[in-house]
Amino acid sequence: MDQDSKPSRKKHSEEKAYHDEPLDTARVSEGKKSRKETKRHPREFFHYFGSNQQMIVTTILLVIGLILVLFSNALLGQLIIGLVVGYFFSQEIIYFMQNLAPLLGSHDRLRYIVLAALALALFVGSPGVIIGAILVAAIKEVLKKK
Repeated sequence: MDQDSKPSRKKHSEEKAYHDEPLDTARVSEGKKSRKETKRHPREFFHYFGSNQQMIVTTILLVIGLILVLFSNALLGQLIIGLVVGYFFSQEIIYFMQNLAPLLGSHDRLRYIVLAALALALFVGSPGVIIGAILVAAIKEVLKKK
């Protein structure tokens, strides 16, 4: 056999076996980019904002509302949160308001007395949320009928 027909073998110094490194050594993949290399261009942020406007605006409004409730003007913060809740749950609020009479006319009145007490307690505790939610739900219903 001549040397050309033999399979080529690397010298031991060129090969690196898995046990040549200490056991506590972490290997970093060559394909991963460092934090500096993964910086995003500002245009990417604007593209993301443009395609996810509702989620971003909702999150910003909820954070502002919670900050106001916790640290400053509680009523204004409640109104902001209520407006967001009313926007997202307007169909359910309108459905509940339209079907309130049949609910109260049923035979199981004790459950609805408890529900009314809960609604009153929520209104007294955080009127801004209730007012804001009902206001936006009513506005969406009026705009939907036009």
